[in-house]
Amino acid sequence: MTEKEWLVSGDPYTMWLNNPKLISYRKAILFAVVIMEDISMAFDESLDRPNFSKLINLAQKIAKVGKIDRTDRKTIAKLRHYFQDAMSTYLEDNQFQAIGELINLLIKKGSLAVGMIGILQDICNVVILDTGAGYRDALNSLRGHQCQILRDIFGNPFQPPPAINPVWFRWSDGAIIKIARVIYDEHGFDRLPILADALEDAGCTDAAILEHLRGPGPHVRGCWALDLLLGKE
Repeated sequence: MTEKEWLVSGDPYTMWLNNPKLISYRKAILFAVVIMEDISMAFDESLDRPNFSKLINLAQKIAKVGKIDRTDRKTIAKLRHYFQDAMSTYLEDNQFQAIGELINLLIKKGSLAVGMIGILQDICNVVILDTGAGYRDALNSLRGHQCQILRDIFGNPFQPPPAINPVWFRWSDGAIIKIARVIYDEHGFDRLPILADALEDAGCTDAAILEHLRGPGPHVRGCWALDLLLGKE
């Protein structure tokens, strides 16, 4: 995949496989969460909302801290048991297969975890197919959305990341980091333009950072510009 293809691609799985940057365990989980939320929309009525939300929240927590503690493992074990029971009742239901793959992704790191994105992507496509009406339009919309998310998470991986000036972080008693952390912790991505304004006041003139933060998105946890400021990989 070339830089030009990355910037216009409508195929999220090809983008994932051909990302010239090493894909981290954290970013694999964050993108998996996006896929699961797409599946959630397709199965809005039939999905077990409380347990599904618990799984999504757990995935976001693990992505945030970068590890699984003992309590998390117990929760994962309970959720695995619950959804395995559900699968025994709905053997043909792809939503439960997808949930199982997310659970597997949470407990395994490295290349295996990254490869599981492909399985999730395939299941996601089948889930949309199972919904029946408007399959082609729904699938194209889904793929377009996931490509936008990948560009939000990785930016342009064919170019080096913008340089961070430590002076920005000393401006106004560390306001930049404080604002960035609140946005990340609270999913307050509608406040990214406020962060861009603060950065500009602090002396930032980098067009790539400022334009991305002020752009329409969509933005998610893992947003490359926010991660860059917070020192996340």
